[in-house]
Amino acid sequence: MFVKATIVISLIFFPLTGNSQAILNFGKWRSLSSVSKTVYVSGLVDTILDPICIKCEQRSFAKAIKLCIADLAITNMQLVSMIEELYADKRFWELSPQSALKVKLVEGYCARYIEKFTTHE
Repeated sequence: MFVKATIVISLIFFPLTGNSQAILNFGKWRSLSSVSKTVYVSGLVDTILDPICIKCEQRSFAKAIKLCIADLAITNMQLVSMIEELYADKRFWELSPQSALKVKLVEGYCARYIEKFTTHE
């Protein structure tokens, strides 16, 4: 898990050099292999589930997402599919994979979990 988190932190927060570029929209996303997409999404989820903060509101959010993913048995491949489904509509091509995942997972599949955790804590 440490390796995945390190890769994601590097991809998201530090500029990439050489031929690599940050994944900021559909154009960059579609150029990734299916394995790369799965690894990228795995890192996004790790970042969501393990926020780097002490006593922050992201803890409740992370608990809600973790419970949602477990209850619905959502796999990383399914998360990739969710992003792909959103990108099937050209209106969403300018979204980053992070934003696309938020639309599908946070505002869609897991909305009731998030509401439950943020209103009861």
